[in-house]
Amino acid sequence: MLFMQSNWFFAPYKLNDTVTELILSPTKLVIGSELITKAMSFNIRMNGVFVSKSYDDGEGFLKKRRNTNDLLVLTSFQTGTDPTVDRIHLYQPKLEYGQWVGDFFKSLVCSFSDFKSSNVTIRTRVHDIDDFDKYKETLTSVSEASGSISVTFPVIAPFAAVALPAIKGIVNMIDSLDDHESIIDSNLQLSISEENTGAKILQTGHWIYFNKPQDEGLKLNPTLQVLDRNNKSNELFKECDYVVYSIMAEEAQEPEWETDQKVAKLLSELGGKGNSGKSAVEFVRDTVEGYSKFKKLNRIKELEEKADKTEVEKALLEKLKADKSIEPFLPKTS
Repeated sequence: MLFMQSNWFFAPYKLNDTVTELILSPTKLVIGSELITKAMSFNIRMNGVFVSKSYDDGEGFLKKRRNTNDLLVLTSFQTGTDPTVDRIHLYQPKLEYGQWVGDFFKSLVCSFSDFKSSNVTIRTRVHDIDDFDKYKETLTSVSEASGSISVTFPVIAPFAAVALPAIKGIVNMIDSLDDHESIIDSNLQLSISEENTGAKILQTGHWIYFNKPQDEGLKLNPTLQVLDRNNKSNELFKECDYVVYSIMAEEAQEPEWETDQKVAKLLSELGGKGNSGKSAVEFVRDTVEGYSKFKKLNRIKELEEKADKTEVEKALLEKLKADKSIEPFLPKTS
């Protein structure tokens, strides 16, 4: 029997009570899932990662295979041509391999209350950090400030007033990740598209990436761990490293999340790492223009509600109402 191989597999959002068979990257809606369309709310989460071996070797004559990794787990996301934003999910030194890891300080990759793009791209990066002593101060700061916005959105770190100055080295550390042992590094682009056009359809469900191509026949248990295809006792799959994502048709219920997400996008573009296809100046101009319009509309509301307006304020109100840039947002008068 001929099996198809792939690195990326999918399971429907609604899993079976026992096991659910993984399918190849779908180009159409899968039973048990829901299509994501524009204007919908949805979020993407990293549920866990499995590392099958140690990538941490000793040196010289004492070279010896160890049983741990200094594990750093990151993602980045991009919608359309917007800036790319990095997220740190986990740093854990001396983590023994061969176990499922899902206790991230933040599992959320991205969240949208009103999706306006036609696609979203997720990049997964899992690294074993070499030369730990060189990065010890920064990495320790990552662990100690795991709930900080500077960790969850590293690009914000240089601008945040945090108690741990070393945390500002996060961006430099991420920039140097090519110097460290890469365990997983892969992109997944999901699109709002017609079915059977070759695009991976954006829909609710669970995506699994294996760092070595796999045959069909693998299964997912209800806790989102992959099971060994050749074993009937529900033992976990351990042949290679993998990561599991989930897509849910709901906005993440975290205060100020989307605001922080937008701040991170803006700072990514200003840092020249947005990959948006726009110049940094153009992206900032769009952002500032939107903010300026909001401030004008808010000022109109303030002035209209003021009972004792001065002549200067009355003139300003008329001037603002005549502003062509905000005219489409003003109430229509008959």
